[in-house]
Amino acid sequence: MLDDISRREFMKKTIGAGAVIASLSFLGCAEKKEEPTPTPEEKPPIKIGGTISLTGKYADSGIYYKRAYELWGKRTNKAGGLLGREVEIIILDDESDPNIAISRYENLITRENVDLLIGPYSSTIVYPVVKQIAEKYKMVLVEGGGTSAKIFNEGFKYVFLTLPGLSEQHAIGFFQWLSEQPKETWPTKTAIIYGDRLASISNAAGMREKANEFGIEIVVDEKYPADITDLSPIISKAKDAGADLLMAGTYFPDAILIVRTMKELNYNPKAALLTAGVSDERFGITLGKDAEGILGTAWWHPSAKNPGSREFDQRGNTENN
Repeated sequence: MLDDISRREFMKKTIGAGAVIASLSFLGCAEKKEEPTPTPEEKPPIKIGGTISLTGKYADSGIYYKRAYELWGKRTNKAGGLLGREVEIIILDDESDPNIAISRYENLITRENVDLLIGPYSSTIVYPVVKQIAEKYKMVLVEGGGTSAKIFNEGFKYVFLTLPGLSEQHAIGFFQWLSEQPKETWPTKTAIIYGDRLASISNAAGMREKANEFGIEIVVDEKYPADITDLSPIISKAKDAGADLLMAGTYFPDAILIVRTMKELNYNPKAALLTAGVSDERFGITLGKDAEGILGTAWWHPSAKNPGSREFDQRGNTENN
């Protein structure tokens, strides 16, 4: 995608032009006078802006993105800045509303004159922002909050993902683990439920594919409103259908609701796989013992053995506190 972007335009916007001024004497002798090289503090900052859901239905997770962006800016400036200049992070609240996000990104570009865009949270918001803002203004948008394949399958040139996978791939780890278990222990029927949000819909698509690949019968396949407050009818349907595997495309609020409803209805499948929400530390705090045995997905974990993983986690906790 970088080949499709005007490097000259991007560098000009991001770095700015340096200048050396030469003055000629009256006698025709050239006397070259160079201006002192500005320090990072004297140069205008690189403005980086975006919106995050600080209020509304995505605020539970949105706050983590705000902290991450601000932490990156703090570390970058402490290390001398970006391209010799300090960075200024501008984050606005999109109130978990795609239309508000679009309006505020437009303001970031036309009024704040940001040099680079950082993404919002959730595929539901990322997709229209990329389509209607980044592509329209030809502004690079770096994001890790939207992973639905739809964002990357329509030929957009200005969006760059920081995560290692897509929403459709959330169930891969579970099925890899399942493949290592004796086949006679596998679940035979599954219920796939998911909220009416782009990422959750994409989660469900990947779950269907893997269930079919493993020969697990799909006995319930149901979408529910994003702001649902009662999942009893859907969970009852899964229980009555004999689904011994529950898979759900979730965010934090409906992940909590699903587990609580399962406990209330005494529904105990062999496995329950949820997506977003389970890896949030508040999941276990909120549910207590009811959280035990619930499977979830995450792109990264401090126990990962990658070089620097534990140090990254420790530094992040220290600096965020």
